[in-house]
Amino acid sequence: MKGIPMRDYETYHLSCLLDTRLPSGPGDLIISLRETVFTTEGGPDHIVLLEAGTLLYVEAAAPSLADAVKRHLFGTVKTSEFRMPLGLSLRLSDPETGAATVETEAMISRWLSKNTVASIRVHSRKPPAAETRYGWYNAERYIQTIKKRRGRGK
Repeated sequence: MKGIPMRDYETYHLSCLLDTRLPSGPGDLIISLRETVFTTEGGPDHIVLLEAGTLLYVEAAAPSLADAVKRHLFGTVKTSEFRMPLGLSLRLSDPETGAATVETEAMISRWLSKNTVASIRVHSRKPPAAETRYGWYNAERYIQTIKKRRGRGK
């Protein structure tokens, strides 16, 4: 089965994005795995294999592409709908509040730098094809699912 092509997207390692001046206008952001990873999502007896190329998070039609990159890749769990569930998955955030310390925020950032790439598409005058993909951490109920698996949610 063929995947959906990444037309009009440019892909970057996170360290390269630090030196890249992104436009402040609208665009799409896709964060995906650059290597295959195993996760013990929800407990040591529940192992999940996420293959290289797995979409972790998609923000389609972000009003400001630069702000979306900053918030999700270099921000905090408090400011990013992506970093919070990722922190929970990595067991680096508090399972009840989602809070993280400065040290655990740095660990999330290091994990992202090591394991992910960011693909961006700038929206120009001509609107691009609508981005309909979604990532592993886009599900609205993700946080509640993790809490329930850990026995802390209702």
